[in-house]
Amino acid sequence: GTLNQMLEVFPKEFLAFFGGDAASFTNPSGFLSIEFFSYMPVVLGFFAVVACTALIAADEEDGILDLLLAHPISRLKFFLGRVLAFFVALLSINLIMWLSFAIVEPGSNMNLDVAQLAYPFLSLFAALLFFGSAALALSLWLPSRNLATTIGSVILVVSYFITSFANLDESLETVAKLSPLTYYQGGEAINAMDWGNFLGLFGVSIILILISLWRFEKKDIRIS
Repeated sequence: GTLNQMLEVFPKEFLAFFGGDAASFTNPSGFLSIEFFSYMPVVLGFFAVVACTALIAADEEDGILDLLLAHPISRLKFFLGRVLAFFVALLSINLIMWLSFAIVEPGSNMNLDVAQLAYPFLSLFAALLFFGSAALALSLWLPSRNLATTIGSVILVVSYFITSFANLDESLETVAKLSPLTYYQGGEAINAMDWGNFLGLFGVSIILILISLWRFEKKDIRIS
């Protein structure tokens, strides 16, 4: 058909970079992986990095964090309130995307139920939470928010390319195991959700958040 003729034009390496092949377009999970979920970790990953480096460090660099903490609220409650706000925002973004797919799915030929459609977004949520929590930790350990944002963004982009190139070169598979995005399923979660990878990313994120909390409790607040 026309679709097959079009796919024959694309180099196999191009499709493999995004984790698929020509046959992937013939099934819902492969199609969604290539056309949507392959690049969403990077698009939303920058949001997660920028948002989390701003949770604490932005107010500190603006010279108002000490004034906020002068109110009758503990550092623990202040920190958890900021982190929870990011958590809810990230969850809401994924929920809105899932609802958008669920609304239009009945008019498509994918024949997926809403539970199947939710799994890729859970995997995406875990990956984004990891990059956000890593950025938060960097912002509390490094001397400036800009530096934390830069390093967090570099980690995101490098992770994306390492995972993608590992689909082309098997020799990179060992290195790719260090990339968080190796454990991100994308559209393939529709077929079978890997709860081990999901819990792994989520668990490491919680550890990074706890490290950030410890650092925030101990550090001296810069006053501008």
